[in-house]
Parts: sequence; C-alpha cells; structure tokens
Amino acid sequence: MKPVSNSTVTRVNYSEAVAQRFSWRGLYIPNYVWLVMIMVAALAISVSTAIRSREQARNAQLSYNQTAERVSQMQVENKRIRERIKQLREDPRAGELAAREQLNYLRPNEVAVKLKAQ
Repeated sequence: MKPVSNSTVTRVNYSEAVAQRFSWRGLYIPNYVWLVMIMVAALAISVSTAIRSREQARNAQLSYNQTAERVSQMQVENKRIRERIKQLREDPRAGELAAREQLNYLRPNEVAVKLKAQ
C-alpha cells in the first residue's frame, strides 16, 4: 500500500517545526540584560525630560526678568508724567510754557522767525 499525504506515516509535528524555525539558539538574552536595557531607557527619558524642563524654566525666568524691567521703566515714566501733570495744574507759568512749546503759541507783541535748515 502506498502512503498518502494524510496518512500517519507522513504526519509532521508542527509545534516542533515552529519552535525550531523561531528559536534563536545563539541569541539567548538573560533576564538581567533586559532589565538593564529597560532601566537605561527609563533613565534616558527622565534625563531628557529634566533637561527640557530646565530649559523651559530658564526661558520663563528670562521672560519674567525682561517683563519686570519693562514694568519698572514704565513705573518711572508714570511717575515723571504725574509730576509733570501736577506741575501743569499748579503752576500757571508751566502751563504757559507747555502751550508755547507744544502748540507754538506766541505772546502778544511777539514775532516768530522761521529759519531754514541748511
């Protein structure tokens, strides 16, 4: 009798064939190596995150310092303007001088001479 492909004579144990095909006989990696690789990856991620957050904190501090400087400059400018307003309200000569400078007002009997710039 001739053996057929489905007979018991030609049966193949597929679990052994799959195990042999996918076995990495020379590439066995011990468990401690896997653990070290995971720990190194976690360390790299945490270090990169710390570096990035430190850079962001430095940029935020720089922006804060610039804003604080501008605020202090504006406070000085506001104080100067308040003093000027107070002076204009209280001193009539200061008001007259401001009107003459800004609005080009003249007193009676004054003559304005315009000079050409060369």
